[in-house]
Amino acid sequence: MDVGEYPRAAVTAFHSSQMNCNLQAFFSFKVDSSTESAEAACNILSQLVNCSIRTLGLISTAKPSFMNMSESHFVSALTVVFVNSKSLSSVKIEGTPVDDPSLKILVANNSDTLKLLKMNSCPHVSSDGILCVADHCQGLRELALNYYMLSDELLLALSSETHVNFEHLRIDVVSENPGQIEFCSIKKQSWDALIKHSPGVNIVMYFFLYEEEFETFFKEETPVTHLYFGRSVSKTVLGRVGLNCPRLIELVVCANGLQTLDDELICIAKHCKNLTALGLSECEVSCSAFIEFVRLCGRRLTQLSIMEEVLIPDDNYSLDEIHTEVSKHLGRTWFPDVMPVW
Repeated sequence: MDVGEYPRAAVTAFHSSQMNCNLQAFFSFKVDSSTESAEAACNILSQLVNCSIRTLGLISTAKPSFMNMSESHFVSALTVVFVNSKSLSSVKIEGTPVDDPSLKILVANNSDTLKLLKMNSCPHVSSDGILCVADHCQGLRELALNYYMLSDELLLALSSETHVNFEHLRIDVVSENPGQIEFCSIKKQSWDALIKHSPGVNIVMYFFLYEEEFETFFKEETPVTHLYFGRSVSKTVLGRVGLNCPRLIELVVCANGLQTLDDELICIAKHCKNLTALGLSECEVSCSAFIEFVRLCGRRLTQLSIMEEVLIPDDNYSLDEIHTEVSKHLGRTWFPDVMPVW
């Protein structure tokens, strides 16, 4: 059952429906920015006493909503679901005042069934709360969290002999205020333990940092498979990615301050042997270096999204010639992306 996005009218319609359901259900609450919508969603949660829920989602489509309401009211309503469901397999909660004690209740009642936990922008949850889930939910296969919740202890818990092979770890590295968050480093031994236990795990990292905040990252081998830079990233950091991310499958760079990335891109092609997808937007690469990158990667490049403005003509190739050379190495017709004219 998907509650959908409310308007309060939608909440009222659902609120009047039957709350005592014994079937295994899917509940997704997507609320707008108003506190009233969040409180209406919590009122519904508090009445789900006889529902065997398998999937629960609580998402604010426009913040702050859930964060504006009483923390005790929210946690009390959420606890009703955690206590009564007994069969939760997927929990996705973003931008809420959920806390560590409520996660312990989740674990106490659903440790045998929980397979997916997505918990982003929940400031009252600590790394200890996430560690509690990893320690007790041995069937957990997918986890999404903010970087501040990540720890060596968490990775080691996911790598224990009793834990199933882990499949997907998404990490959002976000800083709203430069210089106010100090990012801890994760030991290489902890990453190695996770990869040894779950060699096929996808590790996805989304970065929304300012350039001066990358000091902690990619100085040692990091087993990331999918890497997205949502803000400008320096040549230095991309150079470290090329040297220390051998499992990299997909790389997306939204911007890099218009510094030519020739050497960094070729380094990535040489060392990231699993790379199959690349996206570049507000960057600069010479046509010759880009063709060399494609030649080194060859036909394993299944996705190649490059804005035309990224490619800089040089003495060897013009923009009119580049698509022919790239197409030859890819084994299929390829053209750079063009910004639409509206």
